[in-house]
Parts: sequence; C-alpha cells; structure tokens
Amino acid sequence: MKGDYNTTYNGYYYYGSVNSQNPESILYLIKGKNAQVGDYLLIMDQDNDDNVVLRKLTSIEDSIYNFTTINIDEFIFYAVKMISESSFDEKILYVNILSDPKIIIAENYNDGIFDKTKTRFDGDISQPSENETLYLNISETSDTTILKLNYIDVNTFIPVITGLSQFQFIVEGTPYNDKYISLIKLNSQQSEVTQINFDSPYQGYYKDYMIYTDSGSIINTIKELKENREVIKGDMLLFKNKNKVRLFFV
Repeated sequence: MKGDYNTTYNGYYYYGSVNSQNPESILYLIKGKNAQVGDYLLIMDQDNDDNVVLRKLTSIEDSIYNFTTINIDEFIFYAVKMISESSFDEKILYVNILSDPKIIIAENYNDGIFDKTKTRFDGDISQPSENETLYLNISETSDTTILKLNYIDVNTFIPVITGLSQFQFIVEGTPYNDKYISLIKLNSQQSEVTQINFDSPYQGYYKDYMIYTDSGSIINTIKELKENREVIKGDMLLFKNKNKVRLFFV
C-alpha cells in the first residue's frame, strides 16, 4: 500500500515545440524537478499539427521512464502547473482532440480554476440531470471512467482527469452527505472507490497538526472530520501538537 498513492495533484500541461524532447524532460521543465511515478502529462505539439497526447508515468526502472498513453478524445484535465501561451497554474482545462482545430482551453467549469490544497469534490453517484455536475461511478475501476462531468450536454458525460491519486467525494442531499474515497494507483490507471461508513463501530479520527487543543476545538475538529455529524461518546482524535502525538477521547 505504501507508495501506491499520494495526496497531491499530479497533472501537468505543455503547449509548445516538442522536437526531440522526451516526456520526462518536459515534466522537468514544467516542475523544476524530476518526474515522479503518477505524473500525468498533457501535451499539445505546436510543430506537429497541434498533436495532442495524454500520458501517465507509471514506472521508472534503471533510469528509464515508462509512460502509459491514455486514449480519450474529450475530457476535463486539472493542470497544477503548465507551460503554455498563458502559463497560469492550477487551471481546469477542457480538451477536445476530435474538434477541428483541436481544443485545449481553460473553460467556465468552476471558473476554470481549482485550489491544489483541496481534494474534495461534490456531486452524485447516479447520473445527475443538472448540467456541470460531477458523477462518481463507484463500479468503475479506471481513472478515465471513475469520475465524469456532464459538461457540454446534460446527457453526455466526459471523463475528468484530476491528476489526484486519492480524493474525497461527497454526495450532498443524502443522509449526512455520504462520503466516498477514490484511490487511483500511481503506477497504473487502476482505481477503486470505498464508501466511508460513519455508523461503523470504529470511532477513530486523525488530524495531522492542531494549534488549539482545548476541548471545544477538538470536538469541532472531530465533527468536521465526520462531515458535520454529531460527536458521540467513544469518538477519539489522534493529532500532533508541539512535536508530540496526542490522543483525545470523548
């Protein structure tokens, strides 16, 4: 399990002349550091008829970078960093390879931007009827089919490539807003979805670091981690404070 996942956005976009550059060199140019397993690279080659290709780095063996080409024609792509005409970071891109000319643009969905510190999405697990609503397909097992958006047409769903290895998904309007965790392996396109059961006998929660450790702050943190469910007797929180690990019981 360790090393199979991370908690960062891993999508990058490059628009320009590719020439003899290999994908790992382009990633280094964008990131300012070496490519890592799990990186997604979207390229539009301006010297090759604007050829568009999406790849994922799935392994590094003996300094050989092995990329998997992802074959989808129309999708949403989250680019945490990019080199393009605008060179903005943290942009949500709409990609249509079949259009003439080919399209890669920052579109209006979520105002075309996202916050790289937030990995939670809201939507539905059944195909929604409202436009621009995310759809988590809990029975799918690929990064190209697990998350979709009815973006252009309310009845047409296109893949959403967030570049995340794991993210939270909230189904609003269900009892206590049902929560799911999506896991996509760094070294493949394999994915899985797990529902978080807050009614289970396990009542442990974790916060990486807390500044305020009074009872009120701790209870509010547990409630936040429970997606606003009430704190009950037996709930516990493990957290770090002043270089110490502490455990609080309700």
